[in-house]
Amino acid sequence: EVVLVASPGYAFGFLMADARPNLVKAVEEVSVARDHTVTICHTNKDPDRERAHLANLLGHRAAGLIAKTEGADAEYYARLLTQGTRVVLIDNPIAGLDLPLVRFDRQRGVDEVIGQLAADGHRRIGAIVPFGPLPDRAVLRSAVERASARLGIDLLVQERPLASVAD
Repeated sequence: EVVLVASPGYAFGFLMADARPNLVKAVEEVSVARDHTVTICHTNKDPDRERAHLANLLGHRAAGLIAKTEGADAEYYARLLTQGTRVVLIDNPIAGLDLPLVRFDRQRGVDEVIGQLAADGHRRIGAIVPFGPLPDRAVLRSAVERASARLGIDLLVQERPLASVAD
């Protein structure tokens, strides 16, 4: 377990690339229960926007940061660390910085989704996975293919360039 902010009354940032309402809700619930203030920072996968949020958090001397980075310079994160901000990353490590990293269990998530579709009677499923050099692309495609094969589901996979979850 990683302790991001130990004492009540501290503020921390939650930086994410795309809208994940359930994740935001969970972070807010834990924060309120522990008397912390959380600043939600949405980057829309834009490194310039990510840098602006990080600069803001630097100015406010945030006690902690949970971040799903999308390409901002490691320098911003290093500056946060220098001023004493504790940082935990989601999914994407930052080259040159040894920070705690939490990864989503994509296989389990895909198993649950495809399992539910199969339970609802679906026998053919289409999956659109992001196209490009993203490391998650191969992991996601593999997870979908394994889950479908295990359940005997016909699967059509298309790879498309996606700028955001909304695409």
